[in-house]
Amino acid sequence: MFLYIIGEYLQDAAVEKSRNSILATLDLKAEEARVVEGENVTVVPSESVAVGTIVRVLAGEKIPLDGVVVSGTSTLDMKSLTGEFLPLPVERGSTVLSSSVNLSGSLEIRTIRVWEESTAARIFHLVEESSAKKAPTERFITTFARYYTPAVVIAALLLFLIPFVMTGSCQPWLYRSLVFLVVSCPCALVISVPLSYFAGIGKSAKSGIIVKGGNYLEALAKADCAIFDKTGTLTTGSFAIDSIDLLDVAYSKEQVTHLAASLEKHSTHPLAKAFEPFPHAEDVADVQEHAGKGIVGTIADQRIALGNNALYEALNIRMDEQGALLMSIDGSPAARFNVVDTIKGEAPALMERLREFGFTTIGMISGDSRQSSAAVGSVLGLDEVHSALLPHQKQEKMLEMGERSPDYFFVGDGMNDAPSLAASKVEIAIGSGASDAAIEHADAVIISDDLTEVGNLISISRKTARIVRQNIALALGVKALAMILAALGHAPMWVAVTVDTGVTFLAILNALRLLIFDPSR
Repeated sequence: MFLYIIGEYLQDAAVEKSRNSILATLDLKAEEARVVEGENVTVVPSESVAVGTIVRVLAGEKIPLDGVVVSGTSTLDMKSLTGEFLPLPVERGSTVLSSSVNLSGSLEIRTIRVWEESTAARIFHLVEESSAKKAPTERFITTFARYYTPAVVIAALLLFLIPFVMTGSCQPWLYRSLVFLVVSCPCALVISVPLSYFAGIGKSAKSGIIVKGGNYLEALAKADCAIFDKTGTLTTGSFAIDSIDLLDVAYSKEQVTHLAASLEKHSTHPLAKAFEPFPHAEDVADVQEHAGKGIVGTIADQRIALGNNALYEALNIRMDEQGALLMSIDGSPAARFNVVDTIKGEAPALMERLREFGFTTIGMISGDSRQSSAAVGSVLGLDEVHSALLPHQKQEKMLEMGERSPDYFFVGDGMNDAPSLAASKVEIAIGSGASDAAIEHADAVIISDDLTEVGNLISISRKTARIVRQNIALALGVKALAMILAALGHAPMWVAVTVDTGVTFLAILNALRLLIFDPSR
């Protein structure tokens, strides 16, 4: 029992050490809201705001409650909710969701739900519900000890009592039963199995991967299905120009990119960063930026407009094309810039490595558009791509995939991934920018943004599982032979002690091999 307690302590210490390395705070909602009543603005807790109240949200602040815009125009960062990397333009009449971030202009919003029924609160509810449904993996050592320990104690007792009753001889059969009991002690298992997981967790931590328990390493070792979020996980979350469609043959791609880059250097919109690699030497005059729509300026006596369809509606310019970035020159359509979220450089290599591991299904779920999601899926050779999903739809789609492939894990980084993370069999949060919710509800946290570490984690988990199996086979095989010899009277006490301590020592050394294991090979 003492050795069993030691084994349990090692396992619990590994879990506690990992969990203490994780930030446990959640910062997913706007705690306060600016309530507008006539000329007066009062700051109150978000939970106390009633439906129909007008609240004001300044640039850089989170939307406190779901509502409809009644005044102002702006763009919203929706990545924390849907994973969509393109900012969402909003204006009077637009519906906005709690926890999205107001990027530019001031907005006044009429609330349509109280906090308890808001989008952010629903995500909290889904996380709690998923956590309650998930059945924890029962550790092998607990199951083994439950049956093995009483069995060998009864066997040792019978080994003494039956011959004693039949022959009346006490000393030799008592000695045999004591030898049998010593050699059957499960110390090699109760110490080496938790120690193997402890070493696997330690090795992971050294690689910048925090695993919250040995049972998650065991589940990862069995996985044959991987499900990824898109934005910030498989992609960088930054913008790039994927292609340019010319709408007027009078201009070349070089000309339109030069004009666009010159104009966008005067913009504060996140999409402007996509043009930073291009030359932008032209002087721009009379620059006008339309919040959530685009930018207009004059270059070399040409009036250049660059933005979405809403910009051209505001300028009364006919634009039959559709897109996030459309260019017109002197009122005539000139080009369409197709913007994409850049795929991480290590993503293709990870997909190839997972295939080498024997993964049969690799999928992606995203809140992003179908077009951009399909492009990422095509480049990476994914088996399944599911796009344009809200957080609860992501969770539903992931569970649907999990029914087809029960041994799966999910990798994500955002608040919108928290319900999926909590419902997944094994949840992995990745990246220094991972949201607090993702980190809190994940079973493993990869500190860096490097996707290579996902493959390294699978490698460590499988190595850990192999060592655990080796230790179990070693302990049970040697002890079974020694127990038979003890029962037949061919093993003295010194052999029993040597076998017990020797097997334990060898199993411990085998477990510690994990510390020198290179998961990248």
